[in-house]
Amino acid sequence: MRMIGWARLSRLIDVIDKWGYPMSRLVAAVAASAIFLSAAPAIASNVKGTVVAYDRVAKRLVLSDKTVFSIEADSAEIPDSLTAGDEVEIDFESGEDGVDKINSITIITEEEDS
Repeated sequence: MRMIGWARLSRLIDVIDKWGYPMSRLVAAVAASAIFLSAAPAIASNVKGTVVAYDRVAKRLVLSDKTVFSIEADSAEIPDSLTAGDEVEIDFESGEDGVDKINSITIITEEEDS
């Protein structure tokens, strides 16, 4: 997904004004803002949980809260030692359709907890 920058939004308002339609600058700004806000940005988030299952072939990771992550090719590397029962922290980007990309998967050790 691509975000429209404020400079582009301003230019869009100027173009709408130049069309010569009886449209006030406020209406042009509202229309341009609607276009700007419709392109929802990806939101970074993270979750901690216990791994219930990890299928290396199907590339699916299931946490104890029943959250299922599908590991895509462009996602972060999965630790080789990842097994059921591991406490993990998953940093990901989410969008309108759920998880867009997994940035990192970290196994939490007892030393990191304290």
